[in-house]
Amino acid sequence: GAGRNEPSRTTSTYDAEGEIGTGKGTISMRALLHLDADAFFASVEQALDPRLRGRPVIVGGSYRGVVSSASYEARKFGVHSAMPIARAEQLCPNAVFLHGQYSQYEEYSDELFSICRQYAPEVEQSSIDEGVLDLTGTERYHRGRYPKIARHIQATVWKQLEITVSEGLATNKTVAKVASDLKKPNGLVAVPRGTEREFLAPLDLKRLPGAGPVLTRKLADYGIRTVGEFAQLPREWVLITLGKGGVGLHQHANGVDERPVRPTRDPQKSMSHQETFDADTIDTVFVLGVACRGVSMLLTKLRAQGRTARTVGLKIRYGDFQESQSTRSLDEPLDIDPPFYRILEELLPTVWQRRVRIRQVAVTLSNFYTASMQLDLFDENKERMARLYRSVDAIRSRYGFDAVGARGVWTNGRPPRT
Repeated sequence: GAGRNEPSRTTSTYDAEGEIGTGKGTISMRALLHLDADAFFASVEQALDPRLRGRPVIVGGSYRGVVSSASYEARKFGVHSAMPIARAEQLCPNAVFLHGQYSQYEEYSDELFSICRQYAPEVEQSSIDEGVLDLTGTERYHRGRYPKIARHIQATVWKQLEITVSEGLATNKTVAKVASDLKKPNGLVAVPRGTEREFLAPLDLKRLPGAGPVLTRKLADYGIRTVGEFAQLPREWVLITLGKGGVGLHQHANGVDERPVRPTRDPQKSMSHQETFDADTIDTVFVLGVACRGVSMLLTKLRAQGRTARTVGLKIRYGDFQESQSTRSLDEPLDIDPPFYRILEELLPTVWQRRVRIRQVAVTLSNFYTASMQLDLFDENKERMARLYRSVDAIRSRYGFDAVGARGVWTNGRPPRT
């Protein structure tokens, strides 16, 4: 219940009251709060079942074969996200292993960001458990300085949801995101205006958002391992060595990031693809093939965005323009095609119940998650499956989507028989 004592908070020495921003105006006067839920899936499980409080909880398994989320009690044993479940069992045999209740996680996410929108007029949700709030100019309304507002948000989240969030408070997105990750769980790190570059300088380059393993390895070859060392490089050298993308990252390393907060009051919760046939058809194999092709196109986009989906919908339009539709969810979010093909195969007879020709089919994916790991059908095939889809996407990117197909029924919307 809501009466449970709130966990202790960690507040960084960078926390300087009233020095984040002073009101609307220039970029440097902004006050942005990056909020990140701590061990979100595992924390929701502990909130739903108080018997799990204080116990190591590991969410994962099923298709994935890897850890999706590990409570902080489990992390003490070395368990972390994307670790094979078998390894997690070796490190922490007494943990509670759960497949996950993704519909519950989605509800908690909706409630979390509903709370955020009570404190800031502009909230940008970047994933199910992470986002940034623009608090600029809200001090008078909330009758407190920005760090106090941030702590109040933490208290409200705990009171209503019984999960903790870590926060970073700064004048821009990059610094706020980095700060939010430094004092987990339930931490608040505030970076005063004018100290952004100094704050970032001693940190490992891997902490800079956008600095992936390829870039960090390349810079390590030049002896560059911290954000500060990267920031000191001449811009021209960065452009020649890393390209235009590297220049933007170099600017962020210097504590400069002018990207605005883009409100997502109703964040993209679905994507869809539809095909209208040249002639109405009664060919079930063809209709299913077109539906599978559509979902494959959507999954290709999702993989490029580093996201997964849990729910697929199928809608048909009959020749007389009446429509029928249905949706179904996987046990956990995925970004690989076969499980979605199987669901479409099950959905088609449930939506196509009239003995009438079909003129259009549409598929929809929804309930998106950030893909923090490679997904697989079977544990032993994880790497092979990951390589397969990377290869498929690379071929399609170069030669067009239909260069690689499945089910042998890809067409251009033209029924083989009517």
